[in-house]
Amino acid sequence: MKPRMLGIAPLALASLVGCGGVAPATGPVALDGPVTVTVAGRAPDSSMELDASGGQAVQPQPIALKIEEIALSARSGAHPRIEGLTLPLADVDVPASVLPPTGLALRELTLRLPQAVAAKVIHQQPDALELEAETPLELDWSLVLDDGSLYPLGPARTEPLRLEVDVVRQGVQAVVTVTARCEGTCWSLDGVARLQNGSLFVEAPAEVEAAR
Repeated sequence: MKPRMLGIAPLALASLVGCGGVAPATGPVALDGPVTVTVAGRAPDSSMELDASGGQAVQPQPIALKIEEIALSARSGAHPRIEGLTLPLADVDVPASVLPPTGLALRELTLRLPQAVAAKVIHQQPDALELEAETPLELDWSLVLDDGSLYPLGPARTEPLRLEVDVVRQGVQAVVTVTARCEGTCWSLDGVARLQNGSLFVEAPAEVEAAR
């Protein structure tokens, strides 16, 4: 005589799986397939470093600009692209010792990607993705006048430079790192002041979804 518990096993199994079968386990989206990467929020420990100078004979002075937030959209797949990048920057105050006689104050600085750009997939595995693009970066900025008012300056672009977007999976969380470097003059204000030799480092949590 067989044990009675074996007789009810099929009913118990049916009650567990239901009519549609066992639902597949879901987890983080792997980075080795087509994905979209988005970032919108704070970017702690991120900054842009550059040298500020006035005219041709003044010794450049290093300046570090705090980056508070980042907005980024990128994708891998058959046509990898960096769709957008916006980085609000901290104020820039060039002292009178660098730019006589009164120095220079720049406000409302935002660094951005001028337009979407095609990218290359440099490396890709389940927990890591590296994208790279050649593109200029554009700076929106305003100058503080003697009366304290702001004078918007025209957008200024760098020469094309290498922009890198790296995504790493750390458990269930994805972290994106954006880096770029501008050699020589990055932006010039009518020959009065120059921002040069810039390096950009941004790190922030990212959302990763399977590309549609």
